[in-house]
Amino acid sequence: MKGTSDSRALATRDKRPAPPPLTLIPFSPEGTPTFRDFWTRYHRYAKTNKRPKTVISNELSFAAMSPWFADVPLDAITAERVEEYKAARLAKTSPATVNRDLAMLKNIFSVAVLWGILDRSPVREVRLLREPPPR
Repeated sequence: MKGTSDSRALATRDKRPAPPPLTLIPFSPEGTPTFRDFWTRYHRYAKTNKRPKTVISNELSFAAMSPWFADVPLDAITAERVEEYKAARLAKTSPATVNRDLAMLKNIFSVAVLWGILDRSPVREVRLLREPPPR
């Protein structure tokens, strides 16, 4: 009877719909996606793996970062450029908000390394700001 269960399993497997094709992210001419292009893919990942409140926070952080990084290829973003962003953002908002932005940026680059898009994260060495104690 072993042959019957194997053939049933094969018949069931053949009836399942094929998985949807992977959506490829656009790449810059140099071969590395821009920050905006990679954000699209990361955002789908975040919706699946993070809390809804975190996804909303990430969207706000992305909006603040867009003027600085949106059309820059991931491999062209440097720690120095992130430090410039950090200083400019700190002039407009609190250290805690800047740290949330940096945390998301660090996670984006960690995912890019995990997925093989980058060899190393340029924000790995960027330090978070000191925050005042909570009230």
